[in-house]
Amino acid sequence: MMKISRTICIIFLALVMTASAVTQLSCGSSKAALPPIQAEARNIGLFMEIDGDSRLQKPVIILMKKTIENLYYTETIIVPTIRARSIEELDAQIFFRLSELMVDDLIIIRGKVRSLGPGLTGFVGNIQLWNIAMGKEIFNKSVKVKGVNDSEGFPSALRYYTHRIFAYNFAEPGLFPRVSLEKSGDLFFKRKEFPLAQEMYHKAFEKTDTNSRFAMRDKLRLKEKLSLTEKEIRRRGIKMEESTSIYEEKFNYYSISTQVANRFTRAYKDTGLRTELKQVTNKPVKFFIQYSDVGKRAEYPTYVGYSMHVVIRFEQMLYSKRVEKEPRLKDGYLVLSLNPFAKVMFQMLAWRDSFMSTLSEDEAETYGNMKMYIHLNTAVGDEVAFKVTRSASGMPDAPSELVISIQEYDNHKITTASFSETHASGYFLINPDSVPTALKLMMDFFGLE
Repeated sequence: MMKISRTICIIFLALVMTASAVTQLSCGSSKAALPPIQAEARNIGLFMEIDGDSRLQKPVIILMKKTIENLYYTETIIVPTIRARSIEELDAQIFFRLSELMVDDLIIIRGKVRSLGPGLTGFVGNIQLWNIAMGKEIFNKSVKVKGVNDSEGFPSALRYYTHRIFAYNFAEPGLFPRVSLEKSGDLFFKRKEFPLAQEMYHKAFEKTDTNSRFAMRDKLRLKEKLSLTEKEIRRRGIKMEESTSIYEEKFNYYSISTQVANRFTRAYKDTGLRTELKQVTNKPVKFFIQYSDVGKRAEYPTYVGYSMHVVIRFEQMLYSKRVEKEPRLKDGYLVLSLNPFAKVMFQMLAWRDSFMSTLSEDEAETYGNMKMYIHLNTAVGDEVAFKVTRSASGMPDAPSELVISIQEYDNHKITTASFSETHASGYFLINPDSVPTALKLMMDFFGLE
């Protein structure tokens, strides 16, 4: 009878061992051998939240902490309160602190311990392990243990099943990346926490081993990442400013006299330019006059004399809506429609005419050949510019070339593939075989596919 009973007990124990929630039994049978753990040099963070019987909480915390430290031959780094239930929810500041502490893996144990009766203790909870370098959860396992309060009972069972979870889920920690300041910066950048990414990259740059033969390469890489991060921070700041900005007009006439500047402003008010500008943007518009020498501003078609520039905030979404019914291709060429700005161009010429009518003969010699330019400018300072001229019919002439200026790139000029088509339809035709960089920058700027 005893033999049959013991056999049943062993079979039952084997079944329970395969379940996700493991339970300590008092059958007297030995526990199954566990696979070895290949301990490696790692920094392991530990957060424990054990509720229940106050007399039992501290012994459970000490026992599980020592078990983990003995498994990996390391002293765990105690981490302050972790409220997140997944690594994706982890507060950015806590993530930053873990990275500063160089925590490779974070173990989170939550559970409840209580007395189940005289001399009997039970624990129910779960153990999570997050790899900080990857920003990824490695495992999340439940544990359920009960046993008598002696050295071979509950403490032994809790130690065994803690060991078991790690042996089957984190036996080779060397397979998982270790944290580094640069990797943490990459994670923050991916999570769009740009100020934290910037700080991490700065720390990584400062701690670069100058004696390493790869020091120059590492510093160059980190400088590039810092540059990208700083650009994103600027973009975010500009975006916040943009959300509150409204249409307004800002005039800057630089070197011309106040008397002439006032006449220029009055001439502007006599035209319908303001009405047309409000059709293409609801952000500030800037106007400036400058004197140019040949080559002084080589990025634009320049000459010796004065030029008038109208800087319009370019909003890609608004532009896309206004050209959504226009073709994308014509005769094998890419179509860039300038029609949304045709009326603005017309009113700019009217403004120039109105101003010219106020000039004396001497003033006409100075300002009579004034050129006009439109700058389509984004919030971050990228822009496309082109000249506004009049055709023989008196209407605005189609620009023969566009100049694109994108941060971190050289300026590029793209010439229309068909001046007559641009003049007739407002379609600036781009040869698909144009300089690849210039073509891509132009297509990205206008949001064209």
